[in-house]
Amino acid sequence: MEAEADQDAGQEYAERTVIRMKKIRLEMEVPEEVWRKCAVQAAEAGLTFEELVKRMVTDLGAYDQKCHAEAKSWMAACVSSTFSAPTFLKYLDSSFELEYVLGLHDAIQDHLYDLQDNDPMDQIDVRDGIAWLSLQLRDHYHHYRVWYGDECVDKTLAAGMARILAWRKKKWDLVKQQGAVRP
Repeated sequence: MEAEADQDAGQEYAERTVIRMKKIRLEMEVPEEVWRKCAVQAAEAGLTFEELVKRMVTDLGAYDQKCHAEAKSWMAACVSSTFSAPTFLKYLDSSFELEYVLGLHDAIQDHLYDLQDNDPMDQIDVRDGIAWLSLQLRDHYHHYRVWYGDECVDKTLAAGMARILAWRKKKWDLVKQQGAVRP
């Protein structure tokens, strides 16, 4: 009787933990020399090219995989390489401050919204918060201008933030296309 209960519990657990698989067909064009080098490196690791790609996808998408951190690091390097011009976006990404600055922007927006819901006395604190957050944002922009000097593409903080917000919107749109919720 006890063995049956254990078997039923195990079967119930297995039914709740069904992993749905997604079958994909990937077609891409790469220079033959590049593909050959990748295929040789995969073979040297004892993998086919398909197994190499599958392992990379699995490691990137699953936190419990042995090479997850390395896959995330590789992905971060790929993202950084897409920012070639000396923009405020590239500066923040390379200094690992992009998410922080986006947080500052979002906090400013929240505070601006709070101004509508507060009485005049409470608005003083809200305005102080906006001033402090704005100062932090301007400080990051100043460091960008110092770092790149005359090479700066974004000549104003507004232009730099517009580029960053457009990039974030594009990123969110791509995430939604994959069926995920907004990050």
